[in-house]
Amino acid sequence: MKILLFTLISLFIALSALSQSIPDTTAIKQVLEKESTTFRSGDVKGHADC
Repeated sequence: MKILLFTLISLFIALSALSQSIPDTTAIKQVLEKESTTFRSGDVKGHADC
């Protein structure tokens, strides 16, 4: 019973740690897209705010 409980807790921790990588990747892509758009348009203040 202790092994089952330990396994379930370990699985829960592992899944919650892995689930956070997708939003980080999305946030990085959004910042890079905003940065490249402001750079290409010549918006110096917008580019500096990135």
